[in-house]
Amino acid sequence: KSADTSRTLPTLTFTTEEQQTITDKYTDIQTYINEQYDKLVNGNTPLSDIPTIQEKLKAMGIEDVIAAYQAALDRYNS
Repeated sequence: KSADTSRTLPTLTFTTEEQQTITDKYTDIQTYINEQYDKLVNGNTPLSDIPTIQEKLKAMGIEDVIAAYQAALDRYNS
């Protein structure tokens, strides 16, 4: 009962279109992020490659996934 829940993310509800965007893109994006994170941490990829990784994520549709989450959050907050 004394836990601070002020930073707990709300349960979001997505439209069919938003859910489809997340389903279509996020699995591949998450896999890519995990792979690149491991390479960066282990020193197999130099930190100077981060802009290239960011561009790849944009090409994979990360901005569409972020927009879907933002729209759902905006609905929740209104």
